[in-house]
Amino acid sequence: MDKVNVLSKNGMFIFRFNDGEFGSKWCGIWNEDTKFVDYFAFKLNGEYLSSKNVKSFQMYNSQFARYDYVSGKTEVSEDVFCSDNHVIVTLKSKDQFNVEAEVGVNIRRREEDYIPDKTYNLEVIKNGFKATYKDKTLYVYYSNGSFAYSPVYSKHTPGEYARSKGFSRYFDDLSEQNKFVPGIIKSSLKEGGDLSIIFSMQRMEEDAIFGAINSRLRISKDYNDLIGVICDSYGYGDVFDRGFLKDVIDSLLSYSNIPKRKVYAGFPYFNQFWTRDALFILPSFITINQPNFARDVMKNIIALSGDKGIPNFAGSNLFPMDTMPMLIIDLLDYYLKTGDSQMLLSLDPWLNKFVYIMKGRLGGNFIHDRGRETWMDSMDREYSIEIQALWLRAMEDLLRIERIYGREDARLPDIIDKLRNGLGQFKRGSYLSDQLNKDINSANQLFVPFFLDVDEELNNLIIDNLKQNLLTEYGVLSVAKNDRSFDPKSYQNGAIWPFLSSIAAGVAFKLKDYDLGRKIIEIIKKKNFDAQCSSRINEIFEPNGKPQGCVSQAWSIGMIPHIIDDYFIGVRIDESERKLIIDQPPSDLDFSRNLTALGRRVKLEFKDGKVVSDLPISREDKKLIIDI
Repeated sequence: MDKVNVLSKNGMFIFRFNDGEFGSKWCGIWNEDTKFVDYFAFKLNGEYLSSKNVKSFQMYNSQFARYDYVSGKTEVSEDVFCSDNHVIVTLKSKDQFNVEAEVGVNIRRREEDYIPDKTYNLEVIKNGFKATYKDKTLYVYYSNGSFAYSPVYSKHTPGEYARSKGFSRYFDDLSEQNKFVPGIIKSSLKEGGDLSIIFSMQRMEEDAIFGAINSRLRISKDYNDLIGVICDSYGYGDVFDRGFLKDVIDSLLSYSNIPKRKVYAGFPYFNQFWTRDALFILPSFITINQPNFARDVMKNIIALSGDKGIPNFAGSNLFPMDTMPMLIIDLLDYYLKTGDSQMLLSLDPWLNKFVYIMKGRLGGNFIHDRGRETWMDSMDREYSIEIQALWLRAMEDLLRIERIYGREDARLPDIIDKLRNGLGQFKRGSYLSDQLNKDINSANQLFVPFFLDVDEELNNLIIDNLKQNLLTEYGVLSVAKNDRSFDPKSYQNGAIWPFLSSIAAGVAFKLKDYDLGRKIIEIIKKKNFDAQCSSRINEIFEPNGKPQGCVSQAWSIGMIPHIIDDYFIGVRIDESERKLIIDQPPSDLDFSRNLTALGRRVKLEFKDGKVVSDLPISREDKKLIIDI
């Protein structure tokens, strides 16, 4: 059980090995980018529960998991439940046993490691204690027993365990960590008894403590039911089965913070609101009927924006050139699904500002990105292919937005023509180059057919190159294996990125190569999913299939719902004619879907090459048209 797991809700999360160990500086209990607990440990009748006596682990969903141990002759279960502001750990056994619980407190920011002479303000309170460091306080409550006050300060290196399990230095750099143990919680439990410990971000009164303990299973079940309701809007074929979709939707929701209008890039160490990552997966939130959350996240991103555009994350000095076009693209997608024209109006001044910023970078037929202004932010790039594709799509979408209001920005058609003409200059024989002036065969050319409608020759060139040079048995390489810049150990010059695999699957479905699309989705399901982190997908994989990077990355899995509707089914919405348009599906496509177009619910069923809807369907040039 060398895998790990993350439980999370609205920014609160606990990261841990599946064998029960807290074997990394990233393990423990966090609230957004602040850590509070390095570990907790239970000693039963003198023996610690650990990897030495764990028997099984089961993750029910992103909020609830169970560890089973055998200590001596005592079988004991440990339930872990993650809620908005607290984590509840419940120890239970059919046998009678004595238990001592130890908590390793370590309140720190994500970028901090060991701090000499670090001390806490410790206060014993009813049913627990609280530990305060600077402006952060951890409250620890227990359901029964007593607390033996005996504070001990020390340091440790939890990452040694991760290294022993084959995790790389990129996962844990073996830096020392502060450890503060305030004392020991002691309890003697009768047969069938249990001990619950709550790790909370806020003070809780006694009735709230026991209310939280007693309601945790119901809340977890309600969350499971919510996932089920979303899944019920899909019918299942051989590609997107219910089990996979449940995990996809659970994953997607687990990266969200609904009250704070955020999407986290990944856990445990991308526990920040990265605007680019959020914008790539917002269409999926819209797709699974969470449009209000998507709207609020876009508003939050706008609130972070300034004269230089949209920052990579709050407080960042980096203003990428892909975030602004992505927001425009997402905004139109939001309107097409919801019909909410007020949202378009509210962002109108910012859209004009983004065009102004873009025009300052427009030279001839190209957008001049430079340095580390793209998703490949570990290397300097210039005139990048995906930046051209994103801005071209954004300008086309902005033109549609303008026409919704019966107006037209005279600048846009000329910009669109320039950018479209510029795409041809990236062609290098059998592929499109990564950059205008640097000949690299990278996966970034996939952005062109994913976001744009281009001619058949260009589509065929890109998809043939995908099959021959970019696709492996573990997914899509960031750079082709036969390119001179390819490095199998490189982060972005050779690694497999599941988010690129998702884009590749979308391209295959869009271009009606369903066999290729299915093949890539199967790779994601069978070779990427659950590889190192339970029910999640890593940020990257080495070409040999070894998982690396952030173990639970949002966009590695979060684009799937969007790809189902807009690429696999191929839904397009004509806002001026109020029509939903679908290309004639292949004869072997069996699938059903309840979706939303311009605020109207539409039921679709695909079977044996036929489509049935609750609304009348007409046909025109192999296209199915539904008036909405």
